[in-house]
Amino acid sequence: MRHDYLHGVKITASFIITQKEESILLWIRSVLNCGAIRKRLDGVFYYEVTNLRDLNESVIPFFSKFRLRTKKKEAFSVFRRIVILYPVLETLGKSSETTRQILN
Repeated sequence: MRHDYLHGVKITASFIITQKEESILLWIRSVLNCGAIRKRLDGVFYYEVTNLRDLNESVIPFFSKFRLRTKKKEAFSVFRRIVILYPVLETLGKSSETTRQILN
C-alpha cells in the first residue's frame, strides 16, 4: 500500500506483450500505431500500451477482431471489460469502499 495515494493504491490499465526478440514487437507497434517498446534488465523486450484512448481505439478492437487462441483469451476478455468500464470505475472509485470492492 502506498501512502501517497488517496486509498493506498492506484489502478491503471496496461497492456503488455513480452518477447525475447524485438522484431515482432516492432511489427505489433506499427500495426496498432501506439505504445512503447522497452528492454528489461534481463534482456527481454516488452511492448506496453497504457493510454486509455489507445487501448479503447487500437488494442481492444484489434484483439477483438483477431481473437487470441491461447490461455490469454479469458484474461483479455476480463481486461477488455475493465478498460471499457474504467471511466465509470474511476468515478466510483473516489470512495474507499468502492475501491475495496473493485480490488476484491
